[in-house]
Amino acid sequence: MNHLTKCSIYIEMYLTDTADQPLGVGTGFTVKTDQGHSFLVTNWHCVTGINPETNQALSTNEHKDPEFLDAHFFKKEQFK
Repeated sequence: MNHLTKCSIYIEMYLTDTADQPLGVGTGFTVKTDQGHSFLVTNWHCVTGINPETNQALSTNEHKDPEFLDAHFFKKEQFK
C-alpha cells in the first residue's frame, strides 16, 4: 500500500494561485492505481465551493469554485 494512502492530506482552496487567504480548507487522501497513476480524492464541496444540499456558495464572499488547491503531503519518514 502506498504510504500516502495511510493518512489524510490537508488541503487549502484558493480563488487564484496568488490569493493571500484560502476560501476554505478540507482534507483528502491519495489513491495509486496498478498502472502507477496517483489521484487525490476529496469531497465534492471542497473542489466546487458549493453546499451540495442548498447549492449555495460555502464562502461568505460568494466565490463558488476555487481555482487553486494547495495540498500538504507528509514525508514517508514521518511514518516510521
